[in-house]
Amino acid sequence: MEERKGEVFLQGKPVTLLGRIPEIGQKAPGFNLVSPDMQNIFLDNFRDKILVLVSLPSLDTSVCDLEARRFNKEASNLGDDVVILVVSMDLPFALSRFCSTAGID
Repeated sequence: MEERKGEVFLQGKPVTLLGRIPEIGQKAPGFNLVSPDMQNIFLDNFRDKILVLVSLPSLDTSVCDLEARRFNKEASNLGDDVVILVVSMDLPFALSRFCSTAGID
């Protein structure tokens, strides 16, 4: 797996990322995510939609919190054919708490 060093910093220290960054327009590989209500979410669920994946470490950080809220706000202006999924390492119950507190679907 490809290593990418020095692209991301955590508390001022470089973090090594694994994997390739997909090209714009490239098809995403299949995935299985778990929603805040413990439902499985698959790439195929969005076959007829434009899907934007937002990946962040944890919604319990101020930067990630702001990012998720901003994407949610912007998503409301994009129409029904666009879906934005914010994906984090948080457990489903923590995601549910965040979404209910922030008023996010």
